[in-house]
Amino acid sequence: MNHLDISKLPTTFDGRIDWKLYFGQQAMVGDQFEAPRTMRSGIQRQAAECGFVAQSSTVNELTILITVHEPDSASKRILAMLATLTENQLVQIHRGCMQAGLLGPF
Repeated sequence: MNHLDISKLPTTFDGRIDWKLYFGQQAMVGDQFEAPRTMRSGIQRQAAECGFVAQSSTVNELTILITVHEPDSASKRILAMLATLTENQLVQIHRGCMQAGLLGPF
């Protein structure tokens, strides 16, 4: 993880953090920084608009820790769910996919 100092992030002409510039040009998966809790939704919205996920966790009642992640695609979520199944369940799914013409035999 790359812990950033929030005071070093790009700012607008009036001194506010420029989340659009940060997430659009500088953000990297694994970046972490602490921010005021009141900024959570704005940070997460801007991250999503720029193709990232900004996961937050509570540091204290006024501060959150933001961690930048790449968004989960549908295929990643499906594979993660399939990884929780037993071998027997996976074999049954494969058989069903073969009958539907979606997959070939092993």
